[in-house]
Amino acid sequence: MKQILGFLQNQYAAGQKDADEWSAIYESVPQVRRRIISKYICHGHSLTARRLQKAFGENIEQFAFENASPLVGTHSSSRFAADSEHMASVIEEVKPVLVVTFGKVAEEGLYFLLNCDKWTMERSLFLPHPAARGTDDWERDGWNERVKAKLRSVLNTDLAPGTRITHVRSNEAGTVLDARLDEYDSPTLLVSFDEGRTQEVPPELVRVEEAA
Repeated sequence: MKQILGFLQNQYAAGQKDADEWSAIYESVPQVRRRIISKYICHGHSLTARRLQKAFGENIEQFAFENASPLVGTHSSSRFAADSEHMASVIEEVKPVLVVTFGKVAEEGLYFLLNCDKWTMERSLFLPHPAARGTDDWERDGWNERVKAKLRSVLNTDLAPGTRITHVRSNEAGTVLDARLDEYDSPTLLVSFDEGRTQEVPPELVRVEEAA
């Protein structure tokens, strides 16, 4: 199971004939759609694929990729509105831990689902489209850490007392005493660190240690 679902905008092909052929494939064998899209992103050579591969490195394999619209355009500037029903069905099928949108179209579609209570803000992350003008390499260089931190935040919110963790910044080891809400109603972990102090730590700043 893929933990992260990434929504892009829409697929495009080299002209109407190719677009019709792709649409026919997806209509006749819908289960291959996401596998094809994910393969093109993880191993393809388009500008979008290359920038995502560079941004996430080997962690790109944690993603299942889809488009906010199932329609296939005829050129690179093709743009369709997000299909919220399509996005909701993909989320239901993939059952991701975290949904990441790339670009305004996908962001608008996910916000519609948030407003309908079909997804939660706590499990959402909004990033620019990797091919958008003004999205520089230095900005994309931080995407991998942002996604990993958000994923840790979701996964670590309800850690059981006794769970062994390591602080991702200080590398200090400790034990979870309690998972609770802080004074601002944000999830926090009460951790007893091995050197003696007890401290509240945001869940995105801890890494769960595997049992020996």
